[in-house]
Amino acid sequence: MSYQVDTVSFSWRLPDNTRTGAVFAAHTQGYDEVRDRIIVTLAELQTPLDAHLDEGTKALILGLTGTWVQIPSEARLGMTLPLKYETLTRQVRYFYDQDPRTLPPRFSPRFSPRFSPRDRATKDASGTFSVPSSKATDNPA
Repeated sequence: MSYQVDTVSFSWRLPDNTRTGAVFAAHTQGYDEVRDRIIVTLAELQTPLDAHLDEGTKALILGLTGTWVQIPSEARLGMTLPLKYETLTRQVRYFYDQDPRTLPPRFSPRFSPRFSPRDRATKDASGTFSVPSSKATDNPA
């Protein structure tokens, strides 16, 4: 059985109850037999973003390039993965800045399904989300 994935398609329910989607090129990095997940890194966006999206949401989607994801093995068949908007704002852990197999247990998806509050996106007065760089927070001193 081949676990090679060339593209990954995501769909998010937005706060206004509409949906948006994006397809990314993907580079397969491995397979987690215990969780039946294919581990990929997301490359360039393959589809244009919806014109109705606000700049903050566009930035969050474009910011996924280079992140690591553990996707269900069924995704190799091309299914679109429906996700919560909170995965995009990183309030719910789904996208990682490094190989999730190398994270210490407190960050591991097997033990901790959520980011710590310091890693969550924040929304400023204009309604724009910003995600703090986890490169500084994933390696505490």
